[in-house]
Amino acid sequence: MGDRAASAASRCGDGSNVHDGLMSVEASAADPADTPYDTAGNALGRRSVELVRRVQDDSARWIIRLMLAGQHHEVTFAGLKSRPLDLPVALSRHLVGFTGGEELAPVRPSGSSGAAGSTSLAQRAGAPAALSAMLRHLSDQLLVGDLAVRLELPDAIHQLRVTCRSLRALLKAAAPFLERSRRREASQRLKTLARVCAPARDAEITAQLLTMGLDSLTPVNEDLITHLQELAFAQYTEGSRAVRQVLQQKEHHDLLTEMSAFALNPPLTDKVTGLTARQLANKLLRRSLRGVLESAAEPPDHALSSDEAVLQRAHNVRKAAKAVRYVASVLHGAGIKPQKDLHRAAKTSKRYQRELGAIIDSWVVLRWLSSTADRQAGEGDRYDLGLIQGVAAARYRDSLRHSGELIDEFLSQLADGSPAS
Repeated sequence: MGDRAASAASRCGDGSNVHDGLMSVEASAADPADTPYDTAGNALGRRSVELVRRVQDDSARWIIRLMLAGQHHEVTFAGLKSRPLDLPVALSRHLVGFTGGEELAPVRPSGSSGAAGSTSLAQRAGAPAALSAMLRHLSDQLLVGDLAVRLELPDAIHQLRVTCRSLRALLKAAAPFLERSRRREASQRLKTLARVCAPARDAEITAQLLTMGLDSLTPVNEDLITHLQELAFAQYTEGSRAVRQVLQQKEHHDLLTEMSAFALNPPLTDKVTGLTARQLANKLLRRSLRGVLESAAEPPDHALSSDEAVLQRAHNVRKAAKAVRYVASVLHGAGIKPQKDLHRAAKTSKRYQRELGAIIDSWVVLRWLSSTADRQAGEGDRYDLGLIQGVAAARYRDSLRHSGELIDEFLSQLADGSPAS
């Protein structure tokens, strides 16, 4: 693939846009002129988010720092020329999920965050406190993901979607330990938010995977590939804008507020009482792993064609395996170790989820080529587009043909390494 096509593919979620006075920069060292800001309740600091005001001469800059998916990010807002010491309204709106309208004011530098405390608590605590700590951790990640999308950071929409799914996986695995109606309501609202993120994420995947397998085409029409990737990037941009519009709505702000309240005081049932954190971890993973077996055994929808039924089964098993991965990840983050056979089963699920994911991704690309690209291609590109579609179709059919064998192998490994109850 040429430089132009590679450049087009890399543009999805590059976070390089400058808008509304925002400027993304490399992480900078602390400056004596920095004044940290937070709420009285440390709403930013305990989620490992920093906000500082830096005054130089007669101007001010507002710098926000956060961690997303293991990467440090820093974004700078230009201060108001007329009132350089005032917090810009745009930045205040971005932070409303953290502050809930509480005033941001200068604070003393703390030099520590609240992240480690919840982990050590979960390691030592009983099941009620451990479950609450894990829910708080994920609800905090939801706030950070919300902020990252607003700031248009790279991979932000994907990470927000992952957090929604991680919360839903934990809520489902912990179903016996949480009051039914509130749990189901929270899960449904998270599902809705994750679906809002889906079009942007599908376009991002498409732009990244369009060139897979095209080495067999000689010569490759790089102009057409670049055009297709730019189409996918345009859809990503449109989808990202739609996500940010949803984040401005009152219903979304209510979701953030309610999830924080849910995590702070979860509606626990009596079934969690008396369990240790490790017993809880074992039960959560067993329930998630049972979901894999149930999804694999689900009868096919007779309204679907045979290929559609095979794809649907692969999709369902992959979703269930990802739920195992999400639950295992939050347990790992909390420092809670399940028994060894369950830990091995979770690692197995992660590997097969990735392999099944390649099948779904190949379908996403083929579907996109058969709809959007086909409508947008010029007459002179029809032949080359047909070749590209042929490569994508062959890759999809080949992966789909082996999906049943892959699932059987996955189930066999789970049966060999995981207890039945």
